[in-house]
Amino acid sequence: MLKMRPGSKYLHAQFKALGCDTLPSTVTVEDRPFRFVKTFKHSFAVAVALYEANGEKVVVKLHRQKPFFGIPLKWAGELMASYENAVLKKCHGVDGVPDQLNTFLKTAVAHDYIPGHSLRAFEPVEDVFFERLFNTLNQIHKRGIAYVDLEKPENILKGDDGYPYFIDFQVAFYWPSNLPPGNCSLIRAARKWLQRCDYYHACKHLRRMRPGLLNERQRSCYIRKPWPVKLANAILKPWQILRKLTMDKRRKREQA
Repeated sequence: MLKMRPGSKYLHAQFKALGCDTLPSTVTVEDRPFRFVKTFKHSFAVAVALYEANGEKVVVKLHRQKPFFGIPLKWAGELMASYENAVLKKCHGVDGVPDQLNTFLKTAVAHDYIPGHSLRAFEPVEDVFFERLFNTLNQIHKRGIAYVDLEKPENILKGDDGYPYFIDFQVAFYWPSNLPPGNCSLIRAARKWLQRCDYYHACKHLRRMRPGLLNERQRSCYIRKPWPVKLANAILKPWQILRKLTMDKRRKREQA
């Protein structure tokens, strides 16, 4: 068990969305009080937990509320929550996306709970899994949205029913037509590039888990890696290495 030295609690809290605070014991969703059950995740940007009321379960995500070393970030949390709620509302009725639920908290996003687990690399799946995944992705794209977060299989929820679900839209790309500059050529090009990246990553997972199901279009898409993916990999690689070294160093220091 990790033991924190005096003063490290303050540093540790800077990298948590709620700082030293715990998630609220009750949250009002759709005008009903739901009680806290368990925490799924508490990172720098968000805290995600399961809430329940009379057997009904919902997921509540609280975006950043606390300052980072004195820099106010609650405004960013409210902005991100408003954005994600808008994307979920835009996806209403899409198979494989949980329904968005209303809550009065400005930094909160709430949606239906889907029992399941994060998809694991090379995990056995039925033929219908990827058929459903591509269908869901196509429906999301038709709503003018790019999911963006498909690089890792862990970002896909495999439901207990065996179907895939998309539940995290905080980094999705969506630009409302009534927001300047509107649906201009630049926005359309960016959306098209990012949607192509979505399709590339979906084909990559299909190739690794069920290669026999690849059709010619999917095989061709996987072979030609989109340039935004190449650029993102080049930019993120040094950051990932630095983050790993920093986390390892901090873990060793806390264990000392």
